[in-house]
Amino acid sequence: MLYYNIFNDVLTAISMRSTNLAVQNEYEHSRSSKQAPDDMTLRVRLFIFLIFSVLISGYSSRSNAHPHNWIDLKSDFTIDSQFRLTQIKQIWKFDNFYSMITLADVLNEHKDEEKGLNIVARKMITDLADYNYFSLLTINGRSVPLPAPTEYRLFSEHEDTTQFLKMEILFDLAPQIPIGNRAIEWQVFDPTYYIAMMHSESSNISVTGNQSIDCSSTVEQPNPTEDIMNYAMGLDQNQRETNGLGKYFAEKIRISCNRKY
Repeated sequence: MLYYNIFNDVLTAISMRSTNLAVQNEYEHSRSSKQAPDDMTLRVRLFIFLIFSVLISGYSSRSNAHPHNWIDLKSDFTIDSQFRLTQIKQIWKFDNFYSMITLADVLNEHKDEEKGLNIVARKMITDLADYNYFSLLTINGRSVPLPAPTEYRLFSEHEDTTQFLKMEILFDLAPQIPIGNRAIEWQVFDPTYYIAMMHSESSNISVTGNQSIDCSSTVEQPNPTEDIMNYAMGLDQNQRETNGLGKYFAEKIRISCNRKY
C-alpha cells in the first residue's frame, strides 16, 4: 500500500507539472518575440531530468541520483521611494515527502507542532548561515552578502488534502542598496544539489515598490550539459562532496526597475 500511494503521488506530480508546462509553453509561445527561442527547450530538458531523478531516487535500492528533496520558491523584492533595494522576502515550500516526514518527527519528539517547528527553524537558519542562506544576490556582477534574517518562521499549510511545510525568511538589507542603472541578479540554490530549488511559476517572483517605480523580472533557466546531468544522476545519496554542483541547476533571476516620472 505504501508503494502504491507513493507511485500515485509521483504520477500526480508528473501530471500536474506536465499540465503546467503545457500551459506555460502556450503562454510563452504567444510572447516568443521577447524570449530566447530555446528557453522552453531548457525547461523541458530540466523537467525530464527532475522526473527521472524522482523515479530513481524514490525506487532505487541504492537511493542514487541528486536531487533528493525539492523546494518550490517564492521571492519578493522591496524597492523604496529612493530607488533602493531594502528588503528580500523568501518562502520555501518543501516537497510533500520531506514535509510529511519532518512533521511526523516533530510531533513524535516535541508533541507540539508549533513548538517543534520553532526549534527546527532555529537550527535550519543557524546551519544555513554558513552558506549565505543558499542565496546569492549580485549587483553589477559583485556578490552582496545577506545579513542574518530579521524574521523567519517554519509552519505547515494544507493545500487541498496535502500538508506542506513552509519556511518564510525576511532579510532587511542594511545599508539599503541603490539600484539605479545597476544589474540585479538573484539565485537560490543548494551548492551540493542535494536539494533542487526553483520558482515553479513566474508569479512566484514579485517586486514591491511605490507608484513612481516600474519593475520587471526575467528568469534565465539553467542549462546543464549532458555530462553534468549524468554525473548528478549517478551520485550516491550519502555523497556530500558535491559542492559547486548546484550552480549548474540554478535559475538566475534578473530584476530591472525604472522611474515612471
